[in-house]
Amino acid sequence: RSAEPPVRAVVEIAARQLGDADAQALGVLAGTAGLIVSRMSYTAPTRPAVWFRGVFRDHYQLGVELASVAF
Repeated sequence: RSAEPPVRAVVEIAARQLGDADAQALGVLAGTAGLIVSRMSYTAPTRPAVWFRGVFRDHYQLGVELASVAF
């Protein structure tokens, strides 16, 4: 955990056909529809702090909560 709070984050969400490794990890066939979510959080404008990648099957629900943050 960083002593510095995050100042920004970049999130990418993409619908894709799952490749071999992701499909195997989820127990589905390669080529199955999936959702890839990646996020990079920064503690300074250009200082990366946390990287996240989630791979989801063909059934998913995406919820987003945004909060006001003083920069």
